[in-house]
Amino acid sequence: MGYSQSNAAVGFMDRRLEIPSNTDPHWASIIESCWDSDPQRRPSFQELLERLQDLQKQYVVQARTRREAAGKGAGKMSPEDC
Repeated sequence: MGYSQSNAAVGFMDRRLEIPSNTDPHWASIIESCWDSDPQRRPSFQELLERLQDLQKQYVVQARTRREAAGKGAGKMSPEDC
């Protein structure tokens, strides 16, 4: 689907691109809430900021837990830690 076709599908047919199945469900939820066809039901910037900050905290905790489990201690994070 080309750029103008996707714009028409989103703007006039209320269609959205498919979210890949391997997308973290938290991210998918944020994306879908932003796509709501009713602007009043879309999250505010403040709500998005709070949800993103919560995700950031979760990722930091997960990365720290993986480092500690791998015996890395407080070393530098690798891409696999994220």
